[in-house]
Amino acid sequence: IKLTVSSTSSSQVDLSEIIITINQVPPEVYDYFTFEINEDNQTVTLTDYNPSLSDNTDIVIPSTVSQNAEGQWIEGDTYTVTAIAGGSYNNGVFYNSGITSIELPSALTSIGNNAFRSCSGLTGELNIGECTNLTSIEGSAFYGCSNLTSITLPSSLTSIGNSAFSDCSGLTGELNLGECTSLTSIGDGAFNDCSSLTSITLPEGLTSIGNSAFRYCSGLTSITLPSGLTSIGDYAFYNCSGLKEVIIDSEYVYTNAKSTSACGRLLYYATTVKVLTSFVKENHEYINSAIFPKVTTEVIDGKNYTVYSK
Repeated sequence: IKLTVSSTSSSQVDLSEIIITINQVPPEVYDYFTFEINEDNQTVTLTDYNPSLSDNTDIVIPSTVSQNAEGQWIEGDTYTVTAIAGGSYNNGVFYNSGITSIELPSALTSIGNNAFRSCSGLTGELNIGECTNLTSIEGSAFYGCSNLTSITLPSSLTSIGNSAFSDCSGLTGELNLGECTSLTSIGDGAFNDCSSLTSITLPEGLTSIGNSAFRYCSGLTSITLPSGLTSIGDYAFYNCSGLKEVIIDSEYVYTNAKSTSACGRLLYYATTVKVLTSFVKENHEYINSAIFPKVTTEVIDGKNYTVYSK
């Protein structure tokens, strides 16, 4: 701001009554977001966020953007925002940026590696259930977001990448993935060290749980395994010391529950195991009346279970 005062007098000029009003122009999207046009020339990927250009930590990613005559990004309807780019472990788009909330566009299809890694300022619920085109959350996307307390994911999601929510120790209560009806796999270490989770609901279509997926989830007290489950990775439930009740709807899990196997480690701390009666065989190596001496029956949602208790 340049203020020029001209006076014919040689005496001092009193400026105390002058008021300068500055009208701040709110930043446009291009001031802190960078996009790249995808090959289809209809959609864009968010590739960078510059927190130094924004004093707002409640971030809303626009659904559509355009470019002005100078090539700067502005909100508009030319391109649809469909992806957040991936990056290295310390170079994700929002890595350690200090944001406190995020609203994602509904047309989003993927969230890249390390995109929100170490965003410990994100608090409360992460609700991306309205992103009904989202199919993948890639590796370490929300790693270390330790103040998230709950997550809501869309039914369109097909996979949760390795360490996607690892070290999100603030997640509490139930992790309900039951509505993620397209989800077939949970990646290695996806919820590793989420120590405040108390229960997990998994979708019926889930076929694989990766290595160390729920490792050190010591607050877990119950979990139901879906019938279609084709593998459980090593250490998937390692040190889940609070896991006292396990309901087995998967013949794979029942057959492979041995003392040293991944399925067996799932039962390591259990005091009650409920198995679909149709799976039960006499003298199972690990689930039997010698280890669980109290054997009863129970009907759950119209299905018969054999209940083993200590």
